[in-house]
Amino acid sequence: MSIAEHRTRPPSDETCSLERAGAEAEPLDIEASRPPVRLLWAVLAVLCLIAQLNGLYAPEGGGPAPFPHADKVFHAAAFAAVTATAMLAGVRTRWVLAINAVHAVVSEIVQGVFLESRSGDPLDVLADGIGIALGWLTAAGIMRLSTALRRPRA
Repeated sequence: MSIAEHRTRPPSDETCSLERAGAEAEPLDIEASRPPVRLLWAVLAVLCLIAQLNGLYAPEGGGPAPFPHADKVFHAAAFAAVTATAMLAGVRTRWVLAINAVHAVVSEIVQGVFLESRSGDPLDVLADGIGIALGWLTAAGIMRLSTALRRPRA
Protein backbone atom coordinates (compact mmCIF):
# COMPACT_ATOMS: atom_id res chain seq x y z
CA MET A 1 0.00 0.00 0.00
CA SER A 2 1.42 3.41 -0.93
CA ILE A 3 1.56 6.37 1.42
CA ALA A 4 -1.09 8.18 -0.65
CA GLU A 5 -3.46 5.18 -0.41
CA HIS A 6 -2.85 4.99 3.32
CA ARG A 7 -3.79 8.65 3.79
CA THR A 8 -6.95 8.50 1.64
CA ARG A 9 -8.24 5.16 2.90
CA PRO A 10 -11.06 5.40 5.41
CA PRO A 11 -10.08 4.40 8.94
CA SER A 12 -10.44 0.74 9.74
CA ASP A 13 -11.78 -0.75 12.96
CA GLU A 14 -8.16 -1.22 14.06
CA THR A 15 -7.38 2.48 13.56
CA CYS A 16 -10.57 3.53 15.33
CA SER A 17 -9.82 1.31 18.30
CA LEU A 18 -6.35 2.88 18.56
CA GLU A 19 -7.88 6.35 18.47
CA ARG A 20 -10.41 5.37 21.12
CA ALA A 21 -7.60 4.11 23.32
CA GLY A 22 -5.95 7.52 23.06
CA ALA A 23 -3.05 6.42 20.88
CA GLU A 24 -2.03 8.61 18.00
CA ALA A 25 -0.85 7.22 14.70
CA GLU A 26 2.87 7.82 14.26
CA PRO A 27 4.05 9.39 11.00
CA LEU A 28 6.13 7.26 8.65
CA ASP A 29 9.80 7.96 9.35
CA ILE A 30 11.86 7.01 6.32
CA GLU A 31 15.14 8.01 8.02
CA ALA A 32 14.52 5.54 10.86
CA SER A 33 14.59 2.65 8.42
CA ARG A 34 18.20 3.44 7.39
CA PRO A 35 21.03 2.03 9.51
CA PRO A 36 22.66 4.63 11.75
CA VAL A 37 25.63 6.27 10.07
CA ARG A 38 27.82 5.88 13.14
CA LEU A 39 27.22 2.14 13.10
CA LEU A 40 28.43 1.97 9.51
CA TRP A 41 31.54 3.98 10.44
CA ALA A 42 32.11 1.63 13.40
CA VAL A 43 31.96 -1.43 11.16
CA LEU A 44 34.38 0.23 8.75
CA ALA A 45 36.67 1.15 11.67
CA VAL A 46 36.77 -2.47 12.82
CA LEU A 47 37.59 -3.63 9.28
CA CYS A 48 40.36 -1.02 9.00
CA LEU A 49 41.73 -2.09 12.38
CA ILE A 50 41.77 -5.76 11.34
CA ALA A 51 43.63 -4.87 8.13
CA GLN A 52 46.07 -2.70 10.10
CA LEU A 53 46.78 -5.40 12.68
CA ASN A 54 47.29 -7.98 9.93
CA GLY A 55 49.74 -5.71 8.15
CA LEU A 56 51.64 -4.77 11.29
CA TYR A 57 51.85 -8.15 12.99
CA ALA A 58 51.87 -10.72 10.19
CA PRO A 59 55.05 -12.79 10.55
CA GLU A 60 56.07 -12.06 6.98
CA GLY A 61 56.35 -8.49 5.78
CA GLY A 62 54.20 -9.07 2.71
CA GLY A 63 56.92 -9.64 0.14
CA PRO A 64 59.05 -7.18 -1.77
CA ALA A 65 58.00 -3.53 -1.76
CA PRO A 66 56.39 -2.36 -5.01
CA PHE A 67 58.26 0.97 -4.73
CA PRO A 68 60.80 2.53 -2.37
CA HIS A 69 59.42 3.29 1.10
CA ALA A 70 56.11 1.55 0.36
CA ASP A 71 56.04 0.34 3.96
CA LYS A 72 55.98 3.98 5.15
CA VAL A 73 53.00 4.67 2.89
CA PHE A 74 51.24 1.59 4.29
CA HIS A 75 51.90 2.72 7.86
CA ALA A 76 50.56 6.22 7.20
CA ALA A 77 47.51 4.94 5.30
CA ALA A 78 46.65 2.27 7.89
CA PHE A 79 46.86 4.67 10.83
CA ALA A 80 44.97 7.38 8.90
CA ALA A 81 42.15 4.96 8.07
CA VAL A 82 41.81 3.68 11.63
CA THR A 83 41.95 7.20 13.09
CA ALA A 84 39.41 8.72 10.70
CA THR A 85 36.89 5.89 10.85
CA ALA A 86 37.06 5.59 14.64
CA MET A 87 36.48 9.33 15.02
CA LEU A 88 33.58 9.24 12.56
CA ALA A 89 32.14 6.29 14.50
CA GLY A 90 31.91 8.60 17.50
CA VAL A 91 34.92 7.51 19.56
CA ARG A 92 36.29 10.51 21.47
CA THR A 93 39.06 12.21 19.54
CA ARG A 94 41.52 12.33 22.45
CA TRP A 95 41.15 8.56 22.97
CA VAL A 96 41.57 7.79 19.28
CA LEU A 97 44.69 9.94 19.03
CA ALA A 98 46.20 8.66 22.29
CA ILE A 99 45.57 4.98 21.60
CA ASN A 100 46.88 5.23 18.04
CA ALA A 101 50.01 7.09 19.19
CA VAL A 102 50.74 4.43 21.81
CA HIS A 103 50.00 1.68 19.28
CA ALA A 104 52.44 3.25 16.81
CA VAL A 105 55.30 2.91 19.29
CA VAL A 106 54.24 -0.49 20.67
CA SER A 107 53.85 -1.99 17.19
CA GLU A 108 57.46 -1.19 16.32
CA ILE A 109 58.70 -2.61 19.62
CA VAL A 110 56.70 -5.81 19.02
CA GLN A 111 58.02 -6.07 15.46
CA GLY A 112 61.61 -5.57 16.61
CA VAL A 113 61.55 -7.83 19.65
CA PHE A 114 58.99 -10.58 19.04
CA LEU A 115 58.74 -11.06 15.26
CA GLU A 116 61.91 -12.65 13.92
CA SER A 117 61.28 -11.81 10.28
CA ARG A 118 60.36 -8.18 11.06
CA SER A 119 62.30 -5.25 12.46
CA GLY A 120 61.29 -2.16 14.36
CA ASP A 121 61.92 1.13 12.59
CA PRO A 122 61.67 4.59 14.18
CA LEU A 123 60.77 6.02 10.76
CA ASP A 124 57.69 3.78 10.78
CA VAL A 125 56.61 5.50 14.01
CA LEU A 126 57.01 8.84 12.21
CA ALA A 127 54.92 7.56 9.29
CA ASP A 128 52.30 6.33 11.77
CA GLY A 129 52.20 9.79 13.36
CA ILE A 130 51.74 11.42 9.97
CA GLY A 131 48.92 8.96 9.26
CA ILE A 132 47.26 9.74 12.59
CA ALA A 133 47.39 13.47 11.79
CA LEU A 134 46.00 12.90 8.27
CA GLY A 135 43.19 10.74 9.68
CA TRP A 136 42.34 13.39 12.27
CA LEU A 137 42.26 16.13 9.61
CA THR A 138 40.15 13.97 7.30
CA ALA A 139 37.60 13.11 10.00
CA ALA A 140 37.43 16.72 11.20
CA GLY A 141 36.81 17.87 7.63
CA ILE A 142 34.09 15.29 7.04
CA MET A 143 32.39 16.19 10.33
CA ARG A 144 32.47 19.92 9.51
CA LEU A 145 31.09 19.29 6.04
CA SER A 146 28.37 17.04 7.41
CA THR A 147 27.37 19.68 9.97
CA ALA A 148 27.32 22.40 7.32
CA LEU A 149 25.13 20.31 5.01
CA ARG A 150 22.61 19.62 7.78
CA ARG A 151 22.14 23.29 8.71
CA PRO A 152 19.01 24.87 7.31
CA ARG A 153 19.71 27.49 4.69
CA ALA A 154 18.43 30.99 5.29
